[in-house]
Amino acid sequence: MKKRIQLFLGFAVSGVALWASLAHANMRELGHALWRGHYGWLIPIFLLMNVSFLLRAFFWKTTLSVRHRVSVGHLFSSVIVGVMANNILPFRAGELVRIAYTRQVEGIGAPILLTTVFMERFFDVTMLTFVIFIDLFLVGGSNLRTPAIILACVVGGFFLGGAILIRKHLSVFSVILGFFEKVPAFRDRLRKVLMTAVDGFSSLRSIRETFTLFLLSFGIWMGSLASCYFFLRIFDLSMDPVPMSLSLLLYTSLAFLVPASPGGVGVVQLATVYALRGYHVGDSRSLALSVVFQIVPFLFTMVAGWYFIHRDHFSLFGKRERPA
Repeated sequence: MKKRIQLFLGFAVSGVALWASLAHANMRELGHALWRGHYGWLIPIFLLMNVSFLLRAFFWKTTLSVRHRVSVGHLFSSVIVGVMANNILPFRAGELVRIAYTRQVEGIGAPILLTTVFMERFFDVTMLTFVIFIDLFLVGGSNLRTPAIILACVVGGFFLGGAILIRKHLSVFSVILGFFEKVPAFRDRLRKVLMTAVDGFSSLRSIRETFTLFLLSFGIWMGSLASCYFFLRIFDLSMDPVPMSLSLLLYTSLAFLVPASPGGVGVVQLATVYALRGYHVGDSRSLALSVVFQIVPFLFTMVAGWYFIHRDHFSLFGKRERPA
């Protein structure tokens, strides 16, 4: 019942957002914009998508290689399978699918996979905060103090949390384990799980590897920014390329954080409309852009993701397929 309520609320959010985005749109103009699009720009978009997935695979390899020898090819397929699952499952469940898939193909325990995925997402939050700061700076925000403080807190909190969590004898762990002194078997098992999870942050011990992670994360987000520019070019919306690309990246990234229906239908449309209204772009053209912006990655990850799932005999529903 709880899952049904959550699913209902997700579809309700998507429905309201879609209604709001269509309120001032002209369907005839939307269809005309889609028909007149310059779809040759999809070629660099596809290339950038693959580069972004590859950089995420290298990011994951860097965090895991402290304890495990991993294949970049397997991690590349894991990232695509996770994105595919996010497009068809509600509430970002693709991250769990990504972990389950990697456990099967690489044989790595879930605790360290979970912490390394968490670390990747934390770097994403840091970069998203940086995008907010730059966007406000370029549009001439009157008060840059607040985004600067947010950025400093996110980056500072990340390093502080990492420095604490990678310690082998963490006092908070000792307190937690102290509650299970009378159950030594469970306590020892819990200690092993906690220590394995902490190993996921081991790459932060090295300044060189931490800097490498920041470079990889920066490359991922710059690739996404470049993709936004090429999506704008499809509909001849490159009047003010850098600010417009930044706004599109910022609004759509925040939209994907909203607990809506699978794939963010509705919220992505509304985010795109609001991202481009400040540049005097009509809602119909903005919606046409949002359709392509959403469908292209969806189709690519669906085709590639299902191929990898079939190749490795993995099931999204918990039962492994056996080769004939």
